[in-house]
Amino acid sequence: MEIQDSTKVVQDTVYFGEKGDIETAVVYSARDSIRFDIIKRLMYLYGEATITYGDVKLTAGYVELDWLHNTIRANALSDSTGKGEGIPVFTDKDTDYNADSIYYNFKTQKGVVKGIITQQGEGFLRADKAKRLADGTLYNATSIYTTCDLEHPHYAIRARKLKLNNDKNIVAGPFNLVINDIPTPLGFGFGLFPFPNKKSSGLIVPTYGEAQDRGFFLRDGGFYWAVNDYLSARFLGQIYSLGGWGSTLDMDYKKRYNYSGRLNFSYNKVVRTGNDDEKDINKDFWVRWNHSPIPRGSSRFSASVNFGTATYNQNNSFNVTNYLSSSFNSNISYSKTFTGTPFSFSANLRHNQNIQTEIATVTPEANLSMNRVFPFKKIVKNSKSPLAQLNVGYTGNTKLDISNNLSRRSYGFSTIQPEFDEIGDDTLQFNGENISTLFERSKYGAIHKIPISTGITVAKYFQVTPSLNYTEYWYPRKLNYKWSDAEQAVVVTEEQGFNRAYEYSTALGASTTFYLFYNFKENVPVRAIRQLITPSASLGYRPDFEDEKYGFFQNVQVDSIGTMQNVSRFQSFLFGSPAGGRSESLNVNLETQFEAKVKSKKDTVNGGMKKINLLRASTSYNVLADSFNLANISFVTNAKVWGERVSLTFNGSIDPYGYIPIYDEEGNFSSQRRSKTFAWNSGQGIGSLSRMTISANTQLTPEGLKGGDDPMKKSTSDGQDPNQALLDDIAANPDQYIDFNIPWTLNLRYNLNYSKTGFADPNITQSLTFSGDVSLTEKWKIDFTSGYDFTNKKFSFTSIGINRDLHCWQMAVSWVPFGERQSYTLDIRVKSSILQDLKVSKRNVWFDR
Repeated sequence: MEIQDSTKVVQDTVYFGEKGDIETAVVYSARDSIRFDIIKRLMYLYGEATITYGDVKLTAGYVELDWLHNTIRANALSDSTGKGEGIPVFTDKDTDYNADSIYYNFKTQKGVVKGIITQQGEGFLRADKAKRLADGTLYNATSIYTTCDLEHPHYAIRARKLKLNNDKNIVAGPFNLVINDIPTPLGFGFGLFPFPNKKSSGLIVPTYGEAQDRGFFLRDGGFYWAVNDYLSARFLGQIYSLGGWGSTLDMDYKKRYNYSGRLNFSYNKVVRTGNDDEKDINKDFWVRWNHSPIPRGSSRFSASVNFGTATYNQNNSFNVTNYLSSSFNSNISYSKTFTGTPFSFSANLRHNQNIQTEIATVTPEANLSMNRVFPFKKIVKNSKSPLAQLNVGYTGNTKLDISNNLSRRSYGFSTIQPEFDEIGDDTLQFNGENISTLFERSKYGAIHKIPISTGITVAKYFQVTPSLNYTEYWYPRKLNYKWSDAEQAVVVTEEQGFNRAYEYSTALGASTTFYLFYNFKENVPVRAIRQLITPSASLGYRPDFEDEKYGFFQNVQVDSIGTMQNVSRFQSFLFGSPAGGRSESLNVNLETQFEAKVKSKKDTVNGGMKKINLLRASTSYNVLADSFNLANISFVTNAKVWGERVSLTFNGSIDPYGYIPIYDEEGNFSSQRRSKTFAWNSGQGIGSLSRMTISANTQLTPEGLKGGDDPMKKSTSDGQDPNQALLDDIAANPDQYIDFNIPWTLNLRYNLNYSKTGFADPNITQSLTFSGDVSLTEKWKIDFTSGYDFTNKKFSFTSIGINRDLHCWQMAVSWVPFGERQSYTLDIRVKSSILQDLKVSKRNVWFDR
């Protein structure tokens, strides 16, 4: 019996017996023909033959199915030129096996495969002959394993005997390394190459080497523990022949739809030997913890912790960014929004550490806030009336500030402060021995703020805003002052107990906005200029809280001649204190902004026109002040030039008052004082430029210079990046990513800072930083980072890298030519993470000297 059809794929399904050797349906098809031999119970399939049996699928140019013995034979068909077509492909679940010929038994699920090629994980296995067992295990003879996908791989691991444990690993007997089909003597008697589909525990092989001041070492070796699908941990260690050692716990965790995070704790005992054979011992630790929640519900907990001993990064960190950083910050936060109410709560535990000054601060705090509410909005029918617009808010904050910087309070007279004099040092070590002292000298308290305001519209164009601001302070102590004739200073003591202080102020503000337009002819590139003018005025009042009836200040003798002075009883406290002196102000403010409408060939949406910002300036005038009524005139402008490739920022301030020089007896300039007269009245122009900052930055690429789009900024129609998976991988592993597609990039940033007071010499700093890369060919790339400080006349941190894409290998050279981190590294390694230890390295790095 024979079925043939040259234009269709013949397909059928056969069921044998109720439950025989073949326990499920066999689905078969062929492009050219299917022939049956009823007597011998054989079936022959020709041309794109396909047989499916449960999880097993076989495709080939020719297939022979023996129903009597439950076997399948498959191989390719030869065309008129003798070339094989339809190479057999055996698929077991998600694993494919390409082969020259395949023999498989349905009943025993065993088989023999010749000329097999299969991909396992990131690697490829090739064998002349392999035997397959029922559990999927393959025993191979004369096999090679490689991560190179070429027909003739650049390198391979060749073994005479090899076992493939499906979805687990490859176990090899004696093997050696083959490079470009040339055998080398490099090899081992036993090899294990894992490629699990799920995380599995195992040993981590350490790196070895020699450091000049620490001796021979084994570094970053240990054990990886895959606890479950949500938690894994690495236990790493390092040891040096001169006595140093270290240990690290690195843990990752993730709960789907809830949170993810990473915890890292390192402890190192560093023993360095100098030229005089004296040993310097440092005990360092560092903690890093990042916890990122997935927003859901009305509460949120997150953490970003980064702290340790001041000498850790100097002695142990191999990361350039950490080594160059002088300060580190941490924050653990919790927030809760009370649904259906205007209230919300947040708590933070902050930490700030400067490893150069060795000053550290730990600050726990809690906040309760209420969004502005309009209590009369639903009662008053007219929503624009002042009563309907009346709103009230609230913010409460309590804080504890623990710092090892115990600097004394600053006064304008001599003081004796016993609580600090007993300690002696202004800076203590942040350790267990000093913890009680640090808590005793900590700052803590609470502050409450209640703003009340409303809005009134006058003559349609003027907005008038009356407001009242109330602030209350809570402190657990207050200061007492007493002049001491014996010490010739004011003795400052602390009085414990709950203390409450408060202040309030009122204000009345009015503002409006109007525009001026300057139009030009059509043949002019600038078609129009719009000037936005925002004048405003504010009247403010605050009573004198130095008055004795409040009790917030103490009138105290401050010198031997009996000079009396009001001093705050909450001087230098955490949230400050009520201000002294009555305040009455009438400020007139003026802000103006210039915008231009210019022609643009690229803009086709707005009629070939685009809007650019030219200048924004502002100042204010206090009518009630007795002197220096006019504030500094500040200005800022932003622009993009050279086809919007370069971004420019220019800002500064002008002091409108003149300065009077003071000369010594010999007629030399010695000092100066600010005059109460405007500069233009004394022939000094509109004023002196007191501060100015100029910055310019650009990123240049060949596509950008041609006017094209940056290939890294292209997106799909729905705004999603088509290469998001690649970008996520780059963000997670920035040091391992090399972009060989862009011929070159150049990033430039220039900064100039200028400051000057009157006739004094100006203080000018300027710097240029630059970075980029150049692709000499499709496979060669050079990257660089550097900068130049024009003030100090020296280069900043400079590094040069050379990368070569060798298909399945990669070469990377890193060179720091000068500075504290002068070093170089050379690595030639296999790209695949499976064979990450197959590499050649040469290093001369700063931390091993």
